[in-house]
Amino acid sequence: MGGEQQYALKSGAGGCDGEPPSPRDSLVEAAIKVLSTGDPWLKAEYGDIAARLWKDGLISRPFPSDSNPRPPSRPARSTLIQLVTPQNMPKLGKGGSLQSRQALLHSLVHIESWAIDLSWFYFIVIILFFHTRTYQSTLV
Repeated sequence: MGGEQQYALKSGAGGCDGEPPSPRDSLVEAAIKVLSTGDPWLKAEYGDIAARLWKDGLISRPFPSDSNPRPPSRPARSTLIQLVTPQNMPKLGKGGSLQSRQALLHSLVHIESWAIDLSWFYFIVIILFFHTRTYQSTLV
């Protein structure tokens, strides 16, 4: 396996949440594709593909040269996920019962999901910040 074929989706899915990151993308564009993907399994695969492309040197540009992409104002989420305010959630308990342990695990999964999205957002912000600073320094 070589070239882009090596970076194909493991799940065989695709298309429903847009195209996966590719060597044609800048690092910012690849990160935006990850954040714009609602399906959590595809989001994980897109993140893995983007990281491997960058690590392998196939994504060579940190930011796009011909556009100013904006990350989504909020990471995409599956339509199956219902966001509920903390006060409307059942009490988690201390993990003594099966239901309590399941609720704790469920909470950890959501926390991890948001942490992954935040890491991609911070990544985009850092790249765009340095791009803007570099561009402004060439004007002075």
